[in-house]
Amino acid sequence: MVAIDKSYGSIVREVLTQTADGLAERVSIAEGGLTGGGQVVSDESVSVVLASDHEDVAVVPTDGSGDELFTAANPGQVAQAALLGPPVSGVSANIIGTTSTQVIAAQGAGVTFRPTLIVITNRDATVGGDVLIQDGSGGTTLLRLPVPVAAASDPAGIVVPLPTPLATTANTGLFAACQTDSMDVYVSASGYTTSS
Repeated sequence: MVAIDKSYGSIVREVLTQTADGLAERVSIAEGGLTGGGQVVSDESVSVVLASDHEDVAVVPTDGSGDELFTAANPGQVAQAALLGPPVSGVSANIIGTTSTQVIAAQGAGVTFRPTLIVITNRDATVGGDVLIQDGSGGTTLLRLPVPVAAASDPAGIVVPLPTPLATTANTGLFAACQTDSMDVYVSASGYTTSS
């Protein structure tokens, strides 16, 4: 079994082997992150029931865009170097009109931001419309989201979970712009970073 330690961005390999007494030996090896390369971090015996018909079942984690982090033939072999980074979140300044406004700053050289949730609040009681989620200031539109008109005293909005995250270009911020001139919105985003 191969797992990703999301909190520190390291790869953890867990190897199970069955012993003669019905126990399974588990050895975890962390690569990268804070533990250093190839260092054994635990070695223990646990009771495990192994189904003889299903010994070769493997789960292949992906990076959110569908690319495998490990090959299916050998789940322990890294197929791609992108690892999950820390969580990131941000809120735009008040966006009035079509000016592209930063929601999440560029995360550094070789680092992309992958939003998993976008929240948009419209405070304008007369105008609704589309909000563009952009890769950089005035950049490629990653997503176009319709936002309703606010009630007289209550803002309107939408919450958009992204089970398959979007991705900015490396070292590029996430921006938003209204497609209609007089909309009055705030855009929030949260997600994680990946490095290549």
